[in-house]
Amino acid sequence: MGGELLRYGDRVTSIDSTLLAGFVDECRAAATGDDAVVRIVAILEQLIVDRDGLAEATGPLPDDIPAMGIDETLFEDEHVTVMVIATPPDIAQPPHDHRMTAVIGVFDGQEDQRFFVNAPSGLRELTGRSIATGEVMSLGRKTIHAISATGPQACRAVHVYLGPLATVERSIFHPDTLVEEPFSVEAYEAYCRPLNNTVRLRSVGLPEARA
Repeated sequence: MGGELLRYGDRVTSIDSTLLAGFVDECRAAATGDDAVVRIVAILEQLIVDRDGLAEATGPLPDDIPAMGIDETLFEDEHVTVMVIATPPDIAQPPHDHRMTAVIGVFDGQEDQRFFVNAPSGLRELTGRSIATGEVMSLGRKTIHAISATGPQACRAVHVYLGPLATVERSIFHPDTLVEEPFSVEAYEAYCRPLNNTVRLRSVGLPEARA
């Protein structure tokens, strides 16, 4: 699979942006080299400093963001997937995994992370963390997490995955029973819930990325 640079939705200006196209090229080079995670973290930290440039490149969000958010794939091949993700406020999205290392950089709003471990007794929640505007965090390939954006505004972030996210077999967990199921977009959409006090971020802590 050779990979393809995609338009960002129907907006030509965003994916044709030198800023995003250059970022994708740098991620592609870093993903196949040594110290891929360290290099992508550094590249993403540089990218999200330019909030105005990213806002212009990605364009305005619609008035009504779906509960599952808006995921726009900029590039994907067997080595790396690059996405821009918008998360609506006050929606708890379901726990899921990626089966690959991920690097997340927030350029608008705040992305709240809830972390879990799949223990013998079932899925157990761990300490969570918020990623504020201008911050970057990496997740190991065994990480199970759920994201939300505490209101009033949506969160916008660039997610880089070290692998082909759309084709890998991975898991999602039912938000009420925490039972593990094969991941599907349909299940992800169905399992989004209003954010309430029972699922809000409990405390702060940063997990180390695991390659």
